[in-house]
Amino acid sequence: MSFEEFLAMYLLYLRTYTPYIFIGTIFRIDDGSVTRYFQKVRPVVASKMKKIVIRQIPISQKEILDLIADATEQETEKRKGTGYSGKKKRQTVKTQIIVNPKGRIKHVSLSVPGNMHDKKLYDTTNIQAGIGDLGYLGAKMRLPFKSSKYHKLTLKQKKYNLAHSRIRIVVEHVFAHLKKFRILASRFRNKLAYYNDIFMTVAGLYNLKLA
Repeated sequence: MSFEEFLAMYLLYLRTYTPYIFIGTIFRIDDGSVTRYFQKVRPVVASKMKKIVIRQIPISQKEILDLIADATEQETEKRKGTGYSGKKKRQTVKTQIIVNPKGRIKHVSLSVPGNMHDKKLYDTTNIQAGIGDLGYLGAKMRLPFKSSKYHKLTLKQKKYNLAHSRIRIVVEHVFAHLKKFRILASRFRNKLAYYNDIFMTVAGLYNLKLA
């Protein structure tokens, strides 16, 4: 098989997340060969896509202030590298992305156990963003006001939160697009060592679509 055929087979798998035996049937090879081909093509594609997502181009402070950070969790089996998420009530792995106001992904973090707090993950990346949600309390970015039983929001604060959510919704739309690839939407069954390569590949494909 040619590299182009390897690539087509791999992209089909990412999009559909069907068993290897089904992919092999389509391409008329056994599922063991599918495994071997994927082991070859996965790191190559991820490396190329990383260059598309993370471009070492200096940006201004104004551009940094407009960047939006958020993290997503995906269910997986209980194993090393995952964590129990109180939010999802299951074992998950977490990845943070940073996008610009147009929805282009500017950075993808390493994937971490799902029980790691968003703020801690943000601090480990050493990448700045200007806008986040309440998961980033304590970070130097624009956050919504937090209400509580004893501290209700004022009308001005509610209007600010509404305006903030309209800006931040961009990153939610990006996650929705990424999860059209079923490998990022279903319970992750592959080796966890492959997860970040797969996430980076899908992020790169999304950026290519925007270009």
